Amino acid sequence: MLCAISGVVPEEPVVSTKSGHLFEKRLIEKYIQEHGKCPVTQHDLSSGDLLAVETSRAVEPRPAAAASFPGLLRLLASEWDGLMVETYELRQQLDGARQELSHALYQHDAACRVIARVTKERDEARAQAQAAGGGPAKRGAEAGGDDGEAPAAKRVRGRLAEVEAAVEAKAAELQAWRKKRPLPEGLPDAEAFAGFDGEMAKPLHKTTAPGVRCVVCEAGADGDAITLSGGEDGQAVLFDADAGKIAATLKGHKGAVSAAALSEGAAAAFTGGADGTLRLWGATGKGGKWKQVASASAHEGGVAALSVHPCGEAVLSAGADGWALFDAKSLEELKRVPSSGGAVTAATFHPDGLLVLLGGADGKLRIVELKSLSEAAVLDAHDGAISAVTVSANGYHVATAGPEGVKVWDLRKQKLVATLDVGGAASDAAFDKSGLFLAAAGTGTTKVFGAKKKWAELKAWGTAAAACAFHPAARFLACGAAGDRHLTLRSAVQQ
Repeated sequence: MLCAISGVVPEEPVVSTKSGHLFEKRLIEKYIQEHGKCPVTQHDLSSGDLLAVETSRAVEPRPAAAASFPGLLRLLASEWDGLMVETYELRQQLDGARQELSHALYQHDAACRVIARVTKERDEARAQAQAAGGGPAKRGAEAGGDDGEAPAAKRVRGRLAEVEAAVEAKAAELQAWRKKRPLPEGLPDAEAFAGFDGEMAKPLHKTTAPGVRCVVCEAGADGDAITLSGGEDGQAVLFDADAGKIAATLKGHKGAVSAAALSEGAAAAFTGGADGTLRLWGATGKGGKWKQVASASAHEGGVAALSVHPCGEAVLSAGADGWALFDAKSLEELKRVPSSGGAVTAATFHPDGLLVLLGGADGKLRIVELKSLSEAAVLDAHDGAISAVTVSANGYHVATAGPEGVKVWDLRKQKLVATLDVGGAASDAAFDKSGLFLAAAGTGTTKVFGAKKKWAELKAWGTAAAACAFHPAARFLACGAAGDRHLTLRSAVQQ
């Protein structure tokens, strides 16, 4: 006699007076309470239709495995193992849910920013349309133009609209690409940095004015690593690290080259100097000789930082009087924004290209929307001037260099996640192209930290540096120091 529900001998059997089926009392009563029907015939059934069956109650024999102490221990061990496996699976599910929630929150914040910007632009356009009425045509005719706007200003406005369209298109492309971005080929793992004891020093700058102020590195069109260093001697030097030779020496600044940037593919170089000028360089003419293509007066008091927009159509410059956006092809000024908190000492584009990150002399990190120019966030980053700002490839983390060292921030939560010691004040910080490794240059040491190692130190060199930059695939770290004319490449093997 078996229960029609469980298929085992019931401990407290009851029989249905309507169908004649046998059930375990507790099981059939629970089923009737939920459904009000017989589980076998699906006819209406109530507790009053159940008739108890009087049987002798036999004690079930103990399983053979539980009849001895070794057997009981095995049972307990098996239950413990099952519990641990279940706990591990639950933790994995929790971590996955947390990651999905973080992505959702980041996308929600981005959507809110876009909606706010579009709403603001709509309101401004409506206000302008209401205020304009029929007067602009008449004023334009009096000013000598169809719309009263000078030809140069009209050209700049048209070019700015083109750049903004390119920015929006590139942002949409990059936001989808960043989620499944491929890692650079040949990227070393975190443990490989412990063997970065190889060192190659190249004398790139003059002995009369030694010192490296800035270093950037980019993959060339042929896949070779091109490093650009700016020095106290007023020269910027392009160095082909794979060939081990100088590709070009760029001369023109009156004073130190304080900032530098390379376009994607290293087809163009941008330099900013203590003389306040921004210069564009390119390989033109016979033999691909590098020459100055354009120049512009960028800032009073010198250029502090440069960054090329991911779309390649604009370049950002920052200085004591604020920041500005220039056409990357002609260096025509497209937009200028005075600083709201004193001098801007560091600046870079967010990987999406929709935000500008500005480090100030007041120690604050400002996150500004490129199109609307509104401040999305302001973080109290350091007690003194910020010397460098760098963003990871996925756009989640930003590192700032300052008097206390290097600080790493989570942009999604706008929260400090790590403070990294470099033996004193930090002069520079740079993520690699994968965003997995962060290099920090300081007055005491130069170090590499791992993002997936909870920002643990992967390698340290006991020499100070003023600037640093990773090889495009993190195969070496290029460093330059104050008072030293050499560019030093640190790698696992001699380059």
